[in-house]
Amino acid sequence: MQEKNFTIERQKGSSLVTLSGDLSLNNISDIKSELVKLFSEAKPTDLLIKNAEVVDLGFIQLVRSFNFSMNERGLESTVKFELTADQRTILERSGIKSEY
Repeated sequence: MQEKNFTIERQKGSSLVTLSGDLSLNNISDIKSELVKLFSEAKPTDLLIKNAEVVDLGFIQLVRSFNFSMNERGLESTVKFELTADQRTILERSGIKSEY
């Protein structure tokens, strides 16, 4: 079994969930499983993506889908990216907001 090279940390007593590490298609299945668990808890969630070694479009689509599904369910959900200057430039040039 491959070791996870990403982390998902939850702040106790808070809606904040931090994702970091390799946030790419290499880990998308495991990341999706964790987001599905969060979704099933039906609690407001604030995702913070920071210290990302790798971020790709598949991950961004997954996070946007999670956020959309939470909002459709009537639950508050936000997403914020804290990225390096290079990562931020790539997102901006791709038309993707760093916060929604």
